[in-house]
Amino acid sequence: MINKDVLMHELGHAKDYQRFGKTKAYVGAIGRSGIFTLGTAAALSNEKTRDYAPAVAAIPGAIALRSEGAANYHAYKGIKAHKGGKAANKFLKTLARNNMTHYGLAAAAPVAAAYAGKKILDKLSPRKGKEG
Repeated sequence: MINKDVLMHELGHAKDYQRFGKTKAYVGAIGRSGIFTLGTAAALSNEKTRDYAPAVAAIPGAIALRSEGAANYHAYKGIKAHKGGKAANKFLKTLARNNMTHYGLAAAAPVAAAYAGKKILDKLSPRKGKEG
């Protein structure tokens, strides 16, 4: 059985790709390359840059959330145009909500890990100018 809401979501990705295709391809490849994982580790390894580690870790998740949000937006507009507001709102309450929840949790995990790593390293590292 074909889930038409999922199909509309995937078509939303295609519509978004039409407009931002080259940019999405480059940004997506960079986000999946692991460079931000290395950047997060590098930021954590230096006391001066440690505070930036969670922000660096957030970048790939932000890219994915933007892409999923755009696909949901285009799907919502398409469903509303063809099936009406009730069907579009049902899409938002079910598939779009679940989609964004899962991607949001996946995006939050590396940020939480970087934040926890920062806090642990801050505890272990004596700060200059402070008496321990």
